[in-house]
Amino acid sequence: MTTPDIYVTIPYCRHNCQCPHEGYSVTDIPTFHGLTAEDPDAFLFEFDVLWRGYDYTTDPQKLKLFPSTLKGAALHWFMGLGGGTINDWEQMKTFFLKKCQDYCRPRELKDEIFQMVAKPNETLEEYGKHFQYNLQRSPYANLPDNVLKTTMIKGMKDQCVETLNIMGKGDIYQEEYDNIIDLCIRCSRSGTRLKLAGRDVITRDNKA
Repeated sequence: MTTPDIYVTIPYCRHNCQCPHEGYSVTDIPTFHGLTAEDPDAFLFEFDVLWRGYDYTTDPQKLKLFPSTLKGAALHWFMGLGGGTINDWEQMKTFFLKKCQDYCRPRELKDEIFQMVAKPNETLEEYGKHFQYNLQRSPYANLPDNVLKTTMIKGMKDQCVETLNIMGKGDIYQEEYDNIIDLCIRCSRSGTRLKLAGRDVITRDNKA
């Protein structure tokens, strides 16, 4: 008795691209199962931040990587879209959010911004963007500048605060919020290994 062939149709229009499996671990990749407790907006944000760090920024690259992040019901939904349904990354995001935002509950946002702590492998730039993203989703987008910068700095590692003090040539708490965001970006893109108290500060170039 022969087993019938099973044909799997990918929803994308055909794109040729290279996404070599180099410099990242599968444990770093965010996943989405389609559970009601998951946040589809936060998932897409983490997806974009991760792959931008490895210079996978084109539509074909993101489209090629996206299915590997889907599990369970989310993957079943994706494979059921039909061949040639998706033409670009913006269309993929629109399809995904339209499907998932209908039943996935947003997380409690009221105090999320005040509980943020930088993740172990986050660069300062990534932490800053994560902070800004959560701020816009929270009820506190119009907080005073001094509250914003204090809240943001509180979630940083001590050695990162020391690095910003050096780059800002003074007490980072005296800088304006927008200037701190800019310093975070400059530090992450400096291309140098910054050592403080015997530990490395993670920059984009040494993250891998």
